[in-house]
Amino acid sequence: MLAIHQQSARGSQARQELATAMRAVSELTTKVADIKRKAAQSEGMVQEICRDIRKLDNAKKHLTSTITTLRRLAMLVSATDQLETLAEKRSYVDAANLLGAVNELAMHFDNMTSVPRIAELRAKLNGIKAVLRAHALGDFDAMSRLSSSNAEDDAQDVVETAEDAALLARMRGACAVVDALGAQVRAEVVDRLCERELSAYTMAFDGRDVGAPALEKTDRRYAWLLRRLNERARTFDVFPSEWRVPQLLSVAFCKVTAAQLTAALDGAEAAVSVDVLIPALTRTLEFEQELADRFTVDGGGGGGGERSNDDGLGLDDEEEATSATAIRKRYERERRQRERDALEASGQGRAARGMEGAADAAAKTDFRGLISSCFEPHMGGYVAAEERELCEAVARLVAGEKWHREENSDNSVLTSATQLFLQMKRSLKRCSRMTRGNALFQLHVSFKKVLRRYAEAIWNAAAPKGADAAVASDGAAAAMVAAATTGALSPATTWKVKVEDDMLARVCLVVETADYVASTLYGLAEAVRGFVDEEMAGGVEFEDVEECFVDLKARGATLLVLAVETRLDDALTALGAVSWDQYHEIGDESAYVGEVAAVLRGALPLISSILGEANESYIVDKLFGSFTARWRWAVARCRRVSEAGLQQLLLDTQVVRSNLLSCVTSGASGGKRLVEKEMGRAEAMLKAAAAPAEALEMLLPDATSVERLRVTEMRGGGSGGDGGGSGGGVLRRMAEARAGAAASMAERMKQARAAMTSSSSGGVSGAGKEK
Repeated sequence: MLAIHQQSARGSQARQELATAMRAVSELTTKVADIKRKAAQSEGMVQEICRDIRKLDNAKKHLTSTITTLRRLAMLVSATDQLETLAEKRSYVDAANLLGAVNELAMHFDNMTSVPRIAELRAKLNGIKAVLRAHALGDFDAMSRLSSSNAEDDAQDVVETAEDAALLARMRGACAVVDALGAQVRAEVVDRLCERELSAYTMAFDGRDVGAPALEKTDRRYAWLLRRLNERARTFDVFPSEWRVPQLLSVAFCKVTAAQLTAALDGAEAAVSVDVLIPALTRTLEFEQELADRFTVDGGGGGGGERSNDDGLGLDDEEEATSATAIRKRYERERRQRERDALEASGQGRAARGMEGAADAAAKTDFRGLISSCFEPHMGGYVAAEERELCEAVARLVAGEKWHREENSDNSVLTSATQLFLQMKRSLKRCSRMTRGNALFQLHVSFKKVLRRYAEAIWNAAAPKGADAAVASDGAAAAMVAAATTGALSPATTWKVKVEDDMLARVCLVVETADYVASTLYGLAEAVRGFVDEEMAGGVEFEDVEECFVDLKARGATLLVLAVETRLDDALTALGAVSWDQYHEIGDESAYVGEVAAVLRGALPLISSILGEANESYIVDKLFGSFTARWRWAVARCRRVSEAGLQQLLLDTQVVRSNLLSCVTSGASGGKRLVEKEMGRAEAMLKAAAAPAEALEMLLPDATSVERLRVTEMRGGGSGGDGGGSGGGVLRRMAEARAGAAASMAERMKQARAAMTSSSSGGVSGAGKEK
């Protein structure tokens, strides 16, 4: 029961506590709502206060702006009145300073042009500026007249008057006024000055002369400007340096002169003589360089220094590089560079770069080409003269060629080739000093013509009569193969050409020279591209000329092969003339084998002593390939060969093969393979002819129908005293004969190689002595 009473008491207590808590929450909610209300009231009060503050701030700002504007307006009115007074008195220095301030004040009223008072002030200010402009222009005209009169009286040593000095001093202030008036007025002042100065020039050189008479006066034209710049030096000192008055006058002079010279050259009835054109162009280039040097000191103009005369090919003359003039110019450039560095360090250089309008353009003007460019369309005569001179040089150099290898020389290039390239590079250097445009491009076209003429000239001087027809033929080997295939009695002889040792040496020199020229053309093309204008550089190429000299080299190589083949032809003729069906005794090698060795001993050392290793290997490969093919088919054309004849032919073939292999150089691996292939096939055909018919397939498994026919025709000769033994007996006796002759043949081979070695030491010197 006690527990029940306690539980009942706790429930009543809990209900009381809950009611208390709910009353507390209700009170708290009431307080929060009261706080929110008070906060909203406070925020409204703050916004009202801030709004009032903003109104006060705006009012203050407007009031301050109004006060400032009124002050500026008062200052502008006062300054305008003062400027008007100074303009009437021509007090340029004070007016210039005040005008700058007025311009700054007037800028603040640019958006108030609709206000009558402001519009009235601006009109008044513009009127004052017009008055200042008129006064300044009038005084500059007066100064120009003063300069002209002083220049005319300079020879009488006229003393400068106080009035003249005052005028010059006043004009310095006028320059400041003109600067304040703006770039347009400054350009007008300079243009009027240039126009007045050049009016005397156009009167002295009215441009009525055309052609050569006009060009003969070019030196007088340039002397006029240089003299005028010196005479006006005191006057030009009045102008600020950033105006660049002398430079602008020089630019205007160059444009007028270019127009007059263009009209004179275009109006000439005939092309102007090169003797007149080139001196005028040369003097023009010198004058343009003088102007570039003169005005580079001011920090601009001149286009970045002198044009380099270095052609990249080592052609600069030592006298030029070390002459007093060159040294003086180099030190002058260094001095100007030091002055520019000093200007940059002091900040004046950066200030000078702040100029505008015509002065800015003048600072970037490259004087080179301003006048000389008018000569460009008329340079055809000069290019033609250079081409004629080079063609004459070709004829002279080829006529005076010694046609032998120079002592202590690493190559066998003709002296005329190196001299011709030197002449062309000098011509390129001369032309590049005058122009880098179309004339220089056309000069490279002339180089190509001259090189083709040179190729023709050295070929005609080296090739004997009938060489062109021989080179154009199919060759000796083709003629022999055709005769063997068709069964003709004798091969064609259109390929034959007789070349003596001295002419053989000439042909070798032509081959080496053609190789040298073809490899040098790339450097010449790069040199021309380095000089000519970029837009034309892509059209500079010598590929067609390179092909011409590659063809010349090929023709020379073919002629050398045919010349040696012609000498070897007697031996092959002797081989075919032997009555092999009546041949009975086997001895040493035949006489025609000795003839082959003699020809090789005579020709190959001479060729080797002149040609480089690559060309020598190429020609030896080509010669041995042709001759071994001829030998094989010469053997194949023999009919009804006796057993002894077959043994003799086999012995001769082996000896010839050994002779040929002894002549093959270490680099001519192709020649060795050809000798082994062709001579080995000739031996196989001889062995097949001596063997039974069924042995043909074993000895010549890949025999053609023509080879089978020739092997069959070689059989059937006389027994040679052996009574027609079996094929095996014939082969055995052939082997015994070869073994018996091996020792003597080896000895003879040693003697032959020793003879060839001694002959090679003579080389071309022996040929030169015979000549």
